[in-house]
Amino acid sequence: MPQRFVIEYWIMKGLQRLLGAISFASRQTLASLVGNVMYFIIPYRRAIVRANLRRAFPEASASWRSQITRRCYVHFSKVYFDLFSLYETTNQEFDFLVKCPDQNVMQRALAQKRGVVLVLFHFGNWEVCADWFARHGYNIAAVAKKMKNPLADRLLSNARTHNGIRILYKTKANSPRIWKFIRDENILYLLADQDARRNGIFVKFFNQWSSSFRGPALFALRQKAPLVAGSCLLNTDGKYIINLKELDTGVPSEYINQPVFWLTQQIAHHFEEQIRRCPEQYYWFHRRWKTKPSENWLKQND
Repeated sequence: MPQRFVIEYWIMKGLQRLLGAISFASRQTLASLVGNVMYFIIPYRRAIVRANLRRAFPEASASWRSQITRRCYVHFSKVYFDLFSLYETTNQEFDFLVKCPDQNVMQRALAQKRGVVLVLFHFGNWEVCADWFARHGYNIAAVAKKMKNPLADRLLSNARTHNGIRILYKTKANSPRIWKFIRDENILYLLADQDARRNGIFVKFFNQWSSSFRGPALFALRQKAPLVAGSCLLNTDGKYIINLKELDTGVPSEYINQPVFWLTQQIAHHFEEQIRRCPEQYYWFHRRWKTKPSENWLKQND
């Protein structure tokens, strides 16, 4: 096993113990400090964040984009500092820090008895959302890709499944289990905003053609399952608020031959609208527009 895998594991393990020993308020304060240090002194992927913000907000000033970049570092320092600690906290403390005023949206979706596709972007704190449902008695499974570092993967998987979340790894062998899980009227939890490379479908995201995963649309359309878009945003008082909205899956007649494209585009539009309200809470560190459509494809579709 590469030595860096072992080092990464012990760093994560050390942070898990250290951050679990301090209060939520202290973690938030420490994360703000670390986020600012990362932005000014150790600018991990800062050039990528700035380039993404230029593409998404070309009309914004350079000073505004710099401010959002710095706040983005601070936000995700808070998210990562909460990662293990919130999974390990008591239900009482968790419910004090995390609220879900839209629970009725999920209740109505489950009442249709077709299972539910819960789709999120890397926006706010996506880990907390799934944990809330598991803690409140919902059967929920997250479709995930194994990390390259098996030690880190096991550590993170143990944390994620601590309160009842199931992990279904994205493999061909696992495909029947994933379909069975949603057919059994459970919640299938998907993150769908990373670059999907050549296997993806191109839709507009911030007016840029973006290679996107088909999974959420395919599951919803083939299973005739409700599609719920979720986000878990950090509020000004330091607490998390889970927002849910059931998206319309009724394909208009003009897109009857492109249902997956149409629904994937609706997902992108929904999250773009949400991200514009809180741009600092989106994970701009991704190379979201890395894969570009071919010239022939652009001639036919642009």
